[in-house]
Amino acid sequence: MRRPPGVRGLVLASPTVDPGSRTLGGVLRAWYRDNRGNPADLADVHRPERRRAGLPRVVQAVRAHLADRLEDVVPQVQVPVLVLYGDRDLLCTEEWARSLSDRAPDGRFRTVAGAHSFPWTAPTAWSGPIRRLAEEVA
Repeated sequence: MRRPPGVRGLVLASPTVDPGSRTLGGVLRAWYRDNRGNPADLADVHRPERRRAGLPRVVQAVRAHLADRLEDVVPQVQVPVLVLYGDRDLLCTEEWARSLSDRAPDGRFRTVAGAHSFPWTAPTAWSGPIRRLAEEVA
């Protein structure tokens, strides 16, 4: 895999889709379980975006996620990879998230507080680990 100019690191925050849920039914069940732990206002934020995208694009995005095998791509990444896992994530298992960092030639793993939605609900939880990665690769 080529290294795009200027790219010094890759962050996978709440990576999806865990192989154990890599069917339409599996990912929908995992999403439902995980979604129940999210703040109600997060759905309010996402709803207009889903409407704007429309059902065909949402379905296309889900299919793309189901087909994307990160575990096959990560070993080819030529920059440090930081995998962030929310300690209450029900869409991604800690085991799979750790395995992604282990497969990377230069991988790192960090657990942060939150569900799969932590990038939206707790942006400060992940800014520290990303800042440290940026300092390491500068």
